[in-house]
Amino acid sequence: MTKNISTSPCRQQQPKEASPSNNNDSKYSRRQIMTSILISSSSAIAALTTNASPSVAFFGMPSIPESPKTVVAKDIMGVELTLSSYLQKHPATGDKSLVQGLKDEPTYLLVKSSSSEAGLENYGLNAECTHLGCIVPWDVAEQKFVCPCHGSKYDAFGNVLRGPAPSSLKLVKVYVDDDDNEEKKKGKIMVEQWKDDEADFRTGEKAWWL
Repeated sequence: MTKNISTSPCRQQQPKEASPSNNNDSKYSRRQIMTSILISSSSAIAALTTNASPSVAFFGMPSIPESPKTVVAKDIMGVELTLSSYLQKHPATGDKSLVQGLKDEPTYLLVKSSSSEAGLENYGLNAECTHLGCIVPWDVAEQKFVCPCHGSKYDAFGNVLRGPAPSSLKLVKVYVDDDDNEEKKKGKIMVEQWKDDEADFRTGEKAWWL
């Protein structure tokens, strides 16, 4: 005699639901982490901007200091130049030699062409070609500045004679400091940015580089 064995479907285990207390603990932990991150970030920003300029505080980046508009001319070794020492090394009339000028840019100082009037011209020429910025040497044979990169040519005043350079060489002001109150600078060759309201004497028009 066989017994009928009744089988009932297996009971599937239901996933345990997280108790309200566990959910609250999890949310609280995440909230703590986010709060800590925010506090740390705020502290770092405050530390950076406490003594910073307004642009740092507002934009979160340091401001770029404005370059000086007047500097003492220097030789290739960074030694400041006086008129007397410069003319001793460059006595030839019409000499055109490179020095470090504004922003340490290569700049031509121009010895006056007249033998009866020693000294420097009251302007200098930025030596960077206005095409792509190559340094243009003075060609004694041609009596021109000739770019070695693409062949642009400029006359002794920096006027462009042949392209592809689109413009004349930039001008700077040159003078000798004779201020008795500035003993450290007295007699030194000063290079100054061309003034905004001063025309380019070669063209009579506003300087194109300003």
